[in-house]
Amino acid sequence: MVPTPSGRPFTQELAVELSAQPWLVFTPARYEGIDRRVIDEYATRVPVVEVSIGDYVLAGGEAAVLVITEAVARLLPGVLGNAESHRDDSFAPGAMANLLEGPVYTKPPEWRGRGSRTSCSAATTGRSPAGGGTRPSPGPPSTGPI
Repeated sequence: MVPTPSGRPFTQELAVELSAQPWLVFTPARYEGIDRRVIDEYATRVPVVEVSIGDYVLAGGEAAVLVITEAVARLLPGVLGNAESHRDDSFAPGAMANLLEGPVYTKPPEWRGRGSRTSCSAATTGRSPAGGGTRPSPGPPSTGPI
């Protein structure tokens, strides 16, 4: 894998594809990148995938490798505490393919006078709000602003 601005855009779909591989080798470069002849030579021996993490320039490819590694590794069995949790992530294949998760509210239901939308809405309407995000445990209604 060669991180480069001109490569295939890195997406959650590509992360899923890469997580099925038995191994990955990364070749981050500095400044201008890797000589094209070297990439072409290695492509005759092993699969070479050029990947872009976005339309901007970095001083080196190490940060891009970290982004790709984290996105792929969390899809591997045993990495996350709940093996199924990545299936509901933003951009996960299926129902979440083109969606971002909504705001996340964790415990406590109120923090520094700020209540979560869930605890405020549920307390005043008796219903949970529409939208995504992790729902907090039920708690006392917030007296602060929403």
